[in-house]
Amino acid sequence: MVLPSSLTMIEAEAFMRTAASVVCIQDNVTTIGERAFYESSSLRQVYIPASVTFIGEDAFAGCSSALVIIGEPGSYAETWASGNGFVFVERG
Repeated sequence: MVLPSSLTMIEAEAFMRTAASVVCIQDNVTTIGERAFYESSSLRQVYIPASVTFIGEDAFAGCSSALVIIGEPGSYAETWASGNGFVFVERG
């Protein structure tokens, strides 16, 4: 699922329990709200661009332990992923 480029913020609980397995967040997004992808057990990969500077509490709680965060090295996404027990992979 590719989110619209017009989106600048992902609201709290916006995609809670989504059935998507892959999510690509566009470069305009700066914030991912609380529980935005909460309990999205099918989610396996999410691309978080360098423009994201805040990820709310429990944004990815209840997701698969196999969830991989993809992003830019040195980004907030990388710091957040490592601090929250998620695997981070550099965008290739």
